[in-house]
Amino acid sequence: YSLTGDLDALELAVSYDPPNLDNLERAARGFSGDEQQHYTDMYENQLNTVARESRFTIEVDYYRSEVEEIKAQTALVNGDYDSAISYASQSLVLNKDNFESSLVLADAYVGANEKELAKEQYEKVLTVDSNNVDVVLKYASLLSSMNRVGEARQQYQKAKELLEMEDGDYVAEIEKLEDAIAIADAGETEVVTVIERLCASPCREVEVSLSVEEAQARIEAY
Repeated sequence: YSLTGDLDALELAVSYDPPNLDNLERAARGFSGDEQQHYTDMYENQLNTVARESRFTIEVDYYRSEVEEIKAQTALVNGDYDSAISYASQSLVLNKDNFESSLVLADAYVGANEKELAKEQYEKVLTVDSNNVDVVLKYASLLSSMNRVGEARQQYQKAKELLEMEDGDYVAEIEKLEDAIAIADAGETEVVTVIERLCASPCREVEVSLSVEEAQARIEAY
């Protein structure tokens, strides 16, 4: 599965070796819906069994942190931000270095409109991985929604520079970022709405129909 992403092969591996925590974790992450819940429950139950039989609590806590993170991811996808915050927070109690849980927590705070808390979490994530383009873009979008347009501009500029260094064809994404930067330079009135339209999610995933000229015209008409 780790090489091919074949879920059937993963399901077979779990059936052959149910106590294998690594396979159960992959299944909990790889499947969705009821199957994901089924494998998450199996994973958690097996961890409880290991915890009763093992003296290595640190390793058990590491895996339990993974379980809580998976629950947080599921809750976030379902729009249950309170549960996502609860699960991600518990995951970080078990393993404060769980990068994915910190990111889920930040995203969940955004969904719950807890912008200052989201800002703190994105900054924490970026201290660990400062060149993660997707996180930089999420942070920039959050800053723009908080009317911190100058800081948002810096983050969009950083994302543009990071994309320019990556292998691959990111011309369209870079052009979108250049539009966002130009709009920020034009002035702060109504910039937040425009930038969020341009880069509300990672730019490599968003379609933008609003040209910079249209955006600037909107600003001037404000």
